[in-house]
Amino acid sequence: MHIKKALVSFLCFSAFSLNSFSKTTSVETCKTLSVLQSGEKESQFYGYGQGPDADIAKQRALVDLASSIRQKVSSKTTLREANTEVNFNSAIESSVSEILVNSYKSIPCKSDNEYVVTAYMKKSDFLRSLQSRINNIVKKAKKYKTNIKNNKNAVSQALNIEGAREFLDVQQNNFESDLETCHNYDYCSKIKDGKDLDDLKELIADTSEHQEYFLETKGSLEKKIRSSIINSLSSMYQISDNESKANNSKKKIRSLCSVAIMGRLLNGLDHVGEISCTFTGYIGAHKVFVKKYGCKKIISEDNSIDEDENLDASQKPKEDKEQLKTKLLEQCADNLEEQ
Repeated sequence: MHIKKALVSFLCFSAFSLNSFSKTTSVETCKTLSVLQSGEKESQFYGYGQGPDADIAKQRALVDLASSIRQKVSSKTTLREANTEVNFNSAIESSVSEILVNSYKSIPCKSDNEYVVTAYMKKSDFLRSLQSRINNIVKKAKKYKTNIKNNKNAVSQALNIEGAREFLDVQQNNFESDLETCHNYDYCSKIKDGKDLDDLKELIADTSEHQEYFLETKGSLEKKIRSSIINSLSSMYQISDNESKANNSKKKIRSLCSVAIMGRLLNGLDHVGEISCTFTGYIGAHKVFVKKYGCKKIISEDNSIDEDENLDASQKPKEDKEQLKTKLLEQCADNLEEQ
């Protein structure tokens, strides 16, 4: 009997203790999130974030986490991770940030009308992942170099150059800072610098004659706005103005454009006009990109329409669609924008 009573008393006390702990833990945790790192600085990286909602607090915790890791970095590279409003899930193109997206986050808790989140990750896990990613980037750069130098044919080389160019566009901006971060924690010892990426960039430049695309403009509309198309695409690609070579070129861009003039707006004179274009890039028979561009403008008729409220719609002069299209082409001459 005494044993039974003692057991019941112990269970009740234990339940009371656990209940009391659960009630105070969230409050205490919320109050002390910023100092949790004090006990485990040697083994973990920490980031602390506050915000008006849980998602903003989480993003700021990741920014703080990245900053705590990169605090030793002296590189001149400007990192978007320094922006406290950055969205880590979509806006960052660095190995450090890609790894940190998967870091642990505390359950958001509310303190003084703000949410609080701590993001953390084991140093060893982070650094091994960073080293692995950097190794893979260097291996890929070396592979592109080999493939470009030992090309089987013109199409194969052009495809490798295009792939290498896109690869460098993504990787080279943050590679120097990522590697410096890795070195500062005594990892990535086999990779001294970004020479392989620099060599790949030089190799692409040396084969610049293979980078030029020839633009096909077979339709009458495409021919009218050919110079606008070249201006729009030239920021991303080298475009040849020699249309006669397009048919025989290994690298070409096929264009397909349309123009639409909508009905009259309420004022009876204005119309919305729109040009829509699709540009498809090919290397040999391989489709390598599709880009959509367009331009939308409000254009006015030259006709003077009596604004008499009793004027029947059938009595209004019919709009000159060809004249409106001509006006639209003039206004959109240098205003084709990527959609």
